[in-house]
Amino acid sequence: MFDPAVNIWLQALASPWLDQFFLWITALGDELAYTLLLPALYWLTDRRNARQVALVFLVSMSLNGILKEWLALPRPNPADGVRLLIQETSPGFPSGHAQGSSTLWTSLALAYGSRLLGWLAAILIPLICLSRLYLGVHYLADILGGLALGFGLVALFFTGYRRGWGNRWPVGVKALLIILAMPILLFLNPNSGAVRILGFLSGFLLGDWVGRHALAYRPQGSPAAQVGKLLLGYGGFFAIVYLVERWVPAGLPSLLGYGLAALWVTVGAPWLFLTLGLTTREWGPGGPLARRALGQLGSGALVVALLLGLLAWWAGAPLGRLPAVAGLQPGVVQVIAHRGGALEAPENTLVAFGQAETVGATALELDVHLTADGHVVVLHDSTVDRTTNGTGPIAHLTLDQVRELDAAYHYSPDGSTYPLRGVGIGVPTLEEVLQAHPETPLIIEMKMNEPRLAEEVARLVEAYGAASRVVVSSFHREVLDHFRSLAPGVATGFSLPEALHFVLLERLGLSFLYPGPPGDVLQVPERYGLLPVASKNLIERAADWGLPVQIWTVNDRDAMRRWAVLGAAGIITDAPSTLVEVLRQEGTRDA
Repeated sequence: MFDPAVNIWLQALASPWLDQFFLWITALGDELAYTLLLPALYWLTDRRNARQVALVFLVSMSLNGILKEWLALPRPNPADGVRLLIQETSPGFPSGHAQGSSTLWTSLALAYGSRLLGWLAAILIPLICLSRLYLGVHYLADILGGLALGFGLVALFFTGYRRGWGNRWPVGVKALLIILAMPILLFLNPNSGAVRILGFLSGFLLGDWVGRHALAYRPQGSPAAQVGKLLLGYGGFFAIVYLVERWVPAGLPSLLGYGLAALWVTVGAPWLFLTLGLTTREWGPGGPLARRALGQLGSGALVVALLLGLLAWWAGAPLGRLPAVAGLQPGVVQVIAHRGGALEAPENTLVAFGQAETVGATALELDVHLTADGHVVVLHDSTVDRTTNGTGPIAHLTLDQVRELDAAYHYSPDGSTYPLRGVGIGVPTLEEVLQAHPETPLIIEMKMNEPRLAEEVARLVEAYGAASRVVVSSFHREVLDHFRSLAPGVATGFSLPEALHFVLLERLGLSFLYPGPPGDVLQVPERYGLLPVASKNLIERAADWGLPVQIWTVNDRDAMRRWAVLGAAGIITDAPSTLVEVLRQEGTRDA
């Protein structure tokens, strides 16, 4: 079901008219369509029904974003014969359009008990799903997964509504649960779309109770009054959204801003409708508790608005600069051969580095250690056992002993033959690499937490005039800081603690509090165990600080394509020839 056969079959029917039809249909499942529909339901219809629809829809879309982020499954690839009519940058499974349409239209039909809405659901849900297949942005499995989740959540929520689950919980308990849940959900998926949904969901849940009890009004009215409510309501709503998107820092501040937008929908706009006489109260002004809650909510919203204003002033405009790092160009993805391309040649050898340049790599990544007599050699492991015919720690061997080793001894292109054994491929020194590749951008990773290694690397970089074309990195902060003190003009990556600091702040929505980057390039893995690390949001938040992001180690074609589309400055791969091919297909590098 993750096969493009259904997409290709549907696209065999393609015509300009059908293209436009499905582009229009898919727009009905976009975020903008729901943004327009949900507030209108709340202002113009029975708010109890609108609340039921909005709650299950917002929870459904929040879950959809979390699953996409953590599963990170690919979308159809043009290389498989699928025609892409629109470009989507999020992972494919489950389909947000399928899940959103099944959630919204089914819950509308159930909440309002309307046969017409039931027919609309039966027509629009299949059409929106077909549009995603026809437009080439989802596999059949993505659609089926989204439908299953959407229908399942509707069944769960409406069963709970009818049985009164949670109705007896005190308002304070509900508010506390919302406040505690938001940081967890934000950590699970800090991307901008999820922030909007979580912010709106939290504000909606807090404001709905107050609005219904303190500002109860009749939803019906004259056509002029209804139009007036929509104009005033949308005007305030989109003004808040514009201010949040334009000025408020991304992450937690943006979440609070969308919470204010939801409070406008549930409290601010209804209060304005009543004040201007666009509607009439359904009963009195509510009890003391409701009136007190209304005042407290208004005061809290004012405090949050002032806080966001201060944050917008303090954070200022994003830096948006591109560091002067060799090989980095706006809009061009750097092809970085990991250890020279470990799947295509014996890793960390002159043969691998030369072959990587031949196939189109624009930068080389390599690892360095110190020998017992103080020479810098290019090797990944702390021992020579895995890649050579020798044994023992590299730090216990002299350079002469290292030169006797066969660096291609364990290299096998097919897992069973070793065609390069004994042909004279040795472990190179960093000096030899700098001599052999005098203009090529290099990423040099210092594997040892040893000050002497930093000193020798700094000496060699200066001796060969390579300061403008290298990025020096290390997992160890101490050795990297020592190198920075010795060569302040050389670009550096982030140590593990430094990268972890930024990634954690980003996932908690607090990247605006980052004190400033210690290095010039942020190099991160796709995942760390189960935790997704690289993401569209990480790339965007790093850009706020002027940091290009290089992602390692990416060997899957679909992942290469995704990171290229998402704006990674560089992709570190064991298969540089494959990455070059993918980027040429995507048009994200010069052919």
